[in-house]
Amino acid sequence: MSLPASKKHFLAQAQYPATSHAIDLYGSSNIDDLHFPARAVVGFPMYALHNHPAYFPSPFTFDPAR
Repeated sequence: MSLPASKKHFLAQAQYPATSHAIDLYGSSNIDDLHFPARAVVGFPMYALHNHPAYFPSPFTFDPAR
């Protein structure tokens, strides 16, 4: 049984987790008023950060100079 082309494309792209990043802390850490215990997994929403106007002005505008 063959998969439709759209399903194959989705499965091929799903193997690349480019929309998030996580780190595994080896020791406990404090950042501002947040405490992260040892061995905590901290995730970063890359899409949200890359499209946040505080970090990237006009995030949805193509600007090759960035």
